[in-house]
Amino acid sequence: MAIIVGGAAGWLSIWNITLPVAQAIVAVAGIALILSAMFGRTDLLVPTIIITTPIEISKLWIPILKAPSSWYGYDVSLLDVGRVSIVLALGLWLARSMVIGRVTFARGKIPFLAIALVGFAIVSLVYTFDPIRGRNEALRLFFNLALMFVVARFSRSEGRVYALASVWMAVASILSIVALWQYTSSVSFWNPQLQEGATRRINATFADPNTFASFLNVAALFGVCLLATRRERPAPWSLGLGLSLAGLVVTYSRSGWLAFAIGVAVWGILFARGARALALFGLFLIGAVAVLIAVPSIGERLATLDSYDNLSVRPWLIQAGLTIFGEHPIGGLGIGSFQLAVATDYAWAYPFWWYVTASHTSFVTTLAELGIVGMTITLLLLAAALYRAWGIACDKAQTPRTRGLARGALLGIVVLVIAGQTIGALFEEPYIWMLLGALMVLGRSGARQRLGEDALAPVDDRLA
Repeated sequence: MAIIVGGAAGWLSIWNITLPVAQAIVAVAGIALILSAMFGRTDLLVPTIIITTPIEISKLWIPILKAPSSWYGYDVSLLDVGRVSIVLALGLWLARSMVIGRVTFARGKIPFLAIALVGFAIVSLVYTFDPIRGRNEALRLFFNLALMFVVARFSRSEGRVYALASVWMAVASILSIVALWQYTSSVSFWNPQLQEGATRRINATFADPNTFASFLNVAALFGVCLLATRRERPAPWSLGLGLSLAGLVVTYSRSGWLAFAIGVAVWGILFARGARALALFGLFLIGAVAVLIAVPSIGERLATLDSYDNLSVRPWLIQAGLTIFGEHPIGGLGIGSFQLAVATDYAWAYPFWWYVTASHTSFVTTLAELGIVGMTITLLLLAAALYRAWGIACDKAQTPRTRGLARGALLGIVVLVIAGQTIGALFEEPYIWMLLGALMVLGRSGARQRLGEDALAPVDDRLA
């Protein structure tokens, strides 16, 4: 009932939004989360977060914590319904912990390094070049860190992680249907300028088509890995995969297309074994050729991937970021400082300071803002996550479903890292943190399974 009331109401309302209605939806979603916890359905908390997080358009609805500057002409909040859901879930977790008299946190390399990364970003507020934007970015990282722990706390078994992947795919499928309708009808929920260019790009409820593409990519790769898993029902995953790829096409996100192609190639090389997996890999190759022939505009857009005009100011932004890093190698200029720095003190290194100042390369942003310390923690965190995922994905003692979920999480992290080097956001977005939380659960469950113990709070796969 919580999912129906809090989630479906929000999705259906995007066609007829007024501010009071939108704010009422936020309140209803919060009440739904609280009711789900009161009735013991904590298994619905993470699915609710996954349903609400893609509704980035809700930044327009929330009247508090307004961003200091407008975004493409929109007056937006730092909050959205996804973050409201995270805060409510975090509050419920802490309240339940107070009742039992202790707060339990997941331990291991991933949470330790994640806390270190966010902690160092917060420390850098002491010297950041842009305190206002730095505060906003630190707040965003804190929300994402909380999200990781919420996912790990309330998805405590293989069954619940499978539910996470299933809901992710379901939301991606619904969003893809919305995107296809937008593409055929030319309707835009926000950012109508995306529909006005030579290439019409679809963002659905997201602020950016590239972020939309990243969300679809993770869903699609979960679908690929679980489709290739023995004893999984192929019909729902096949349908979801097909819809997600259709939605990915109309985003016209070159970084999204490239990231998905690399993800499938990595899956084919590392994991495609057996007749079903090899047949699926062959279908991808045939399908890619067919789409390029049937939709020439896709090939035309891909052909501009390395052209000077379409690279725009990205090479200059990278050079400016490396210049900042060269002068502040240890701790960088501080969280959130890149944009103000290249528009003022480092305008001499960036001749387009009057045009675009947002970095489009997440690793360069990290080097410029957090220096070698922040970059080292970032790389160690990614390495720890990939190592955990690889170990579970290749462990024959795990169930086929667990291995499939770990492979999906591994490939999801890979495509998000790739996309982050073209859209400028990696740990700033929530989706990689969801995958980190899921991996913490799978690793913990795997360790207990090898010890012959039951997983924490086991959930029947048929009910999860």
